[in-house]
Amino acid sequence: MKKLYILIMLLLSYGNLFSEWKLVDVVKMSMNYWDIDCCDNMNCFAVGTSSGVQSTYIKTIDGGYNWEVIYFDEAKKIYDSNGVWISTEPPRFGQIQCIDYVTSKFAVAGHKTGHISITRDGGMTWDSTQLNTDKDILRIQFIDSLTGTALSYRDIFITHDAGITWKKSNISFELKNLQMINENTVYAGQYQHFLKTTNAGEDWDVITIPFHSVNFHGQTGMYFINEDIGWISARMQASDNSPTYTNVIMKTTNAGENWELQLDTLIDPPLGLYGIYFADEAEGLAWGEGGIIWRTENGGEDWIRDESFPFEESDHFRDLVFPEGHTRKIIANVQLFEQIWMYEENTSVKQLNKDAAKVFPNPSGNVLNITSEEFNGKKVKIVISNTTGQQFMDQEMYFSGSHSINTNSLPSGAYVMSLFCEGAVINKPFAVVR
Repeated sequence: MKKLYILIMLLLSYGNLFSEWKLVDVVKMSMNYWDIDCCDNMNCFAVGTSSGVQSTYIKTIDGGYNWEVIYFDEAKKIYDSNGVWISTEPPRFGQIQCIDYVTSKFAVAGHKTGHISITRDGGMTWDSTQLNTDKDILRIQFIDSLTGTALSYRDIFITHDAGITWKKSNISFELKNLQMINENTVYAGQYQHFLKTTNAGEDWDVITIPFHSVNFHGQTGMYFINEDIGWISARMQASDNSPTYTNVIMKTTNAGENWELQLDTLIDPPLGLYGIYFADEAEGLAWGEGGIIWRTENGGEDWIRDESFPFEESDHFRDLVFPEGHTRKIIANVQLFEQIWMYEENTSVKQLNKDAAKVFPNPSGNVLNITSEEFNGKKVKIVISNTTGQQFMDQEMYFSGSHSINTNSLPSGAYVMSLFCEGAVINKPFAVVR
């Protein structure tokens, strides 16, 4: 995500401002974490393999502070009636490679040899599906609980029925990156190629990305915020047969038809970038091996080196996720994929007087009313969560003195409504009773 020229001395260190990295989990067995994903700001999965073949699914329900193994697909020894070991039943799935956590109950994981595992109960049980390939599933992404896509080297699969059936598209070269924009539009890429379909895989357009160097190693990450605007990260060899790689970021504003070089620089450690993410048109972050992080607040026009991670020689970012949608909270798979780290920015939010807003009736049945003179004419963000932190509403509006919310979709129980306005917040507890 960033620009070549600005490097000059936007190498300001974020070290003082962004210093809140915490080690939150270390593998409890001989395994490697391969992927992490979150469905909201509280619930996340990390997946990995143990002993090379056994898939492990670990989960947090408190925003990343604590992690527990929720499912272990282990090999099982079979014994005869005398207790003598006679055989071993292999794990149900191939080695796990990736996961997409779609809703609090629904998640889909990709495995080696074309297997997909799906949970519909938050990870307690997993069903297996074999796609029409014997290659590894490298990427999975769903845009809702029905529609998603999966990548397996030269094959792209699309489902519109929650993973029950999959339509296959065969591509003439290997791919690495994959993103579904809507039910018909999917983007993919690898090396200098950018592919797109706007008719759910019936046809694919191939665009060559104009990387300036022939010493090219690979496109490593891709992120679009809508159909038109997106970025890719890459690592390029500094020279022929060189073991060093430059950090490269490019941007498109017309669905990949044209690309603008934003960053091309060689820094220490010279290992290149691995991935990229944008919260909106302005706020973005790119990461790479050796603990490299770059940030932008203007859509990639300027990139600033963030050196806050407590880097050691063996530290590498495998994957970063952003459970709250912005780059001020990050959960990262780090080192030789054996650790999970979490980053949270120090932010102080002013607490408003509890009388700044009224919420009624409480308990509520079908409607909840908000009145406030404090917020009148101002932009207000309304967030409703239950007592475990699960979010049920997150919306912004200009407040006009009063507002009503339909609570029909909320199960009976206890909730907190947080009202954010101009850097301040007020939390109003309420209950839904029917």
